[in-house]
Amino acid sequence: MFTTSTLRRAWRSLWQLRARHDVALAARLALVSLLALSGALGLMLFAAVFGTIDRPGWWWPSLLPLMGICLCVLHGMFGVRQQKTRTVLKTCGF
Repeated sequence: MFTTSTLRRAWRSLWQLRARHDVALAARLALVSLLALSGALGLMLFAAVFGTIDRPGWWWPSLLPLMGICLCVLHGMFGVRQQKTRTVLKTCGF
């Protein structure tokens, strides 16, 4: 498991545009996964509060695909951001 200091450094490192980070990739991916899952739960909460739901057990069949979609989208965005940062910094000579 990750220690709290590692997760704090990974959180700060997640928002910095650098070619190399001093935190393990696994810690940063764990934070991206937590962001994706909290986003999926937020969307489900939004649908529950403001949507028209016709059956009581609607959330469980909807939650798992939404979590998968959010994980794929955020991990894809993370990968594109990492590659773009490395390309831009290498082009600028940093």
